Amino acid sequence: MVEHIRSIGRNEEIIAATAAKVREESGKRMVELETEQRGHERELKRLHTRVQKLVSESFTAASNGGAAMDQLADLQDRIRTIEQRMTTIREEVIAIQRETVDEGDMARALAVFAPVWESLSPREQSRIVRLLVERVGYDGRDGRVTVTFRSAGVKALCSEADIRSREVSA
Repeated sequence: MVEHIRSIGRNEEIIAATAAKVREESGKRMVELETEQRGHERELKRLHTRVQKLVSESFTAASNGGAAMDQLADLQDRIRTIEQRMTTIREEVIAIQRETVDEGDMARALAVFAPVWESLSPREQSRIVRLLVERVGYDGRDGRVTVTFRSAGVKALCSEADIRSREVSA
């Protein structure tokens, strides 16, 4: 595994392809989130229209006040649930934007991997692997190993590498 990560750091084509794949996956997720967000916006508009209609109807027909209040409470609960989900979506969009990895980030992280790796304790090495690697796959038919990296892990490793290099030069 470690040797595989080291070899990736020396191959510009793999670095570019990995960064492109991360961008592609992030892009797909962004499209999903944007679609969901638009659906929630339409639903909120519909629910707010229903609330306004129900409020105006309840003023003109005072005899049905209890049922109208129950319906208003139900609508408010649905609105609150949708607004909470929309907040979660916005937070996920921000996280994806922060985690976007480019070739430079990937190359820097992998270039410092080998020298840093040797200086780490086994516990720290384990943490770094968990930080960088999302999934390892093995195809027994052709003996091929695939490694899926965490884009956030690459960003975190770059940050750690920048901090360590500043500490060393200070």
